[in-house]
Amino acid sequence: MDNLVYHYTTLEALEGIVKDNICLWATRYDHLNDPHEQIWARNTVMDYCNQQPYINFSPEQNLEKWFAKDTFVLSLCDIPDYRNMWRLYCNDGKGICLTLDGEVLSEVSHKNSRNDPQHTYDIFESVLYSSKKDINNSIEYWRQKGVFNHNPNEPIDELMNLCAFIKDEDFDIENEIRYVRIKELSHINAFYNPDIEGAVEYKFKMDDTGVMYRIRGDTEIIPYIELSFPAKTLKSITIGYQYKYNEVEPFIRNILNKYGNRYKDVEIKSSDLY
Repeated sequence: MDNLVYHYTTLEALEGIVKDNICLWATRYDHLNDPHEQIWARNTVMDYCNQQPYINFSPEQNLEKWFAKDTFVLSLCDIPDYRNMWRLYCNDGKGICLTLDGEVLSEVSHKNSRNDPQHTYDIFESVLYSSKKDINNSIEYWRQKGVFNHNPNEPIDELMNLCAFIKDEDFDIENEIRYVRIKELSHINAFYNPDIEGAVEYKFKMDDTGVMYRIRGDTEIIPYIELSFPAKTLKSITIGYQYKYNEVEPFIRNILNKYGNRYKDVEIKSSDLY
């Protein structure tokens, strides 16, 4: 993974991102652009667990444990000034691309996981794209790499965690890198119902553990959390090709200057496309 990663977003979002620290939103996995996010990976992992003699796997018990976790995803990209990302996430060039320091993100993920190993687990890794027929090979790849096993006494945890980093190959144009936070379930209670085959029942609740909500469209309520990174994480801002640099650059610089010298070294540049 390169030291730099990229986050494509709207110009309107910038003021909420550059505060005293860099503040970025991580969205709950089931509200991302892939409607099958993690589902087919999880189903395959379940089958995988049943085949492994070293895992004492009880479907009822482990489903409860699995659904007692919440996965929140911050999507990044490993390609700067990438036409596909401008098109998909910036209204075809009407947006900005933040260049972020991947080493800082990695340091933050390790620090957060060490400080709270029982309740949250932060992972910063590239996404592995897979076809359904090759997903067992993808699972083995991640297991051999060993980046998800924060609790050696619970091998099922490792397999649960890696699901956020296996995506359908149809999405490989995104070249995605993810910062993922896996935390104890807070805003939804979910439990396995043994009386109904394959059924999981949900009960919703609100609490004060950091999960917030925003509205998309007229009906979709999206759970998300805020992730905080040091100001030094931000290296540069690229202005989308649909904007005029001379008009937008002073606007961005004015936002950055509100925080004194914190962002004085951040470069503002224009897209090379068009």
